[in-house]
Amino acid sequence: WLRLSPARRHWIDLVRPFRARAAEAPLYCRTDSHWTFAGYLLAYGEICRHLGLAPRQDILRRRIGSPAPYVGDLGLKFDPIRRETVESCLFETSARRIHANRLVTAFEAEGRGQAAHIGAHVVYRNDSREADPRRLVLFADSYGHHTSTPYTGSLTPLLADTFREVHVLWSTSIDWGYVERVRPDLIHFHCIQRLDISMLDVARRIGVPFVVTAHDGWWISDHQFLIDADGKIAQVWRKVKVPGHAEAVLEAAVALNG
Repeated sequence: WLRLSPARRHWIDLVRPFRARAAEAPLYCRTDSHWTFAGYLLAYGEICRHLGLAPRQDILRRRIGSPAPYVGDLGLKFDPIRRETVESCLFETSARRIHANRLVTAFEAEGRGQAAHIGAHVVYRNDSREADPRRLVLFADSYGHHTSTPYTGSLTPLLADTFREVHVLWSTSIDWGYVERVRPDLIHFHCIQRLDISMLDVARRIGVPFVVTAHDGWWISDHQFLIDADGKIAQVWRKVKVPGHAEAVLEAAVALNG
């Protein structure tokens, strides 16, 4: 339905290019729900093209690291645990982090920087001549992690390598006061189902350009599911209708938690 809405020109559909390239190389890890290096390069290229920006062509030349054994969030759910060998997702870059909030620095002080999720806030600056002069605000989740991840693809390092300044906020809501203070040239929304699609209208009203990247079929699917504390599917709703659905989910969640 979004393709027929006023926001359709901001929509970046990754499903089609991922399907078209699926036979060429693994785009997702086998034991993790995130992209491989090839997958996140493909997503990055599609986002750049949508913005009328040529993606950096020298990323492969600047890669560092080597393949290594890895087990991701999916592999941990099996008994026995399933592992795989994955390629490094790291590369040399001119981008540097110029700000990290106390949540990120506290986790880093404990040696667990990558475990800082909701509430993480960082800013990257890239003063290289090749950087696009625009400022980007990225409302992200694990597909736009606040830091480089060695074995799964995150868009943040690639976008920080491309734009002059990138602000990354891992949040369950949009801080419009922050947007107005920073006055970005572009807002990049990820996994917006965790927030609310009305924010697209707000971005349009305050005059900040934005794009939405779709990572799954949430936008068009009428199937919903509930996950328990162990990460298992506890209940599935098929052919969902809006009236009464929120109440049914709340009732099931309450029952699930005793």
